[in-house]
Amino acid sequence: MITNDQTTARWSLTGHYNFHYPNLDGEEIVIPAESHLEQLSWATQLGWQAFKWNRSSGPVVVWLEMSKIK
Repeated sequence: MITNDQTTARWSLTGHYNFHYPNLDGEEIVIPAESHLEQLSWATQLGWQAFKWNRSSGPVVVWLEMSKIK
């Protein structure tokens, strides 16, 4: 998906057994408008969805709140 507007997200952390989860203790990051996000199959019970963000310095995993995804 290509973002129409800028949105906030959380960086991904790697935890036990190499599972990724959202860094809810860290600061929010701003994903600019017109960014390419690829939805991953990971989601949390707390309402977060993982995406691969293809930014200019290379791809990273970020988490968006499902309520913010249109």
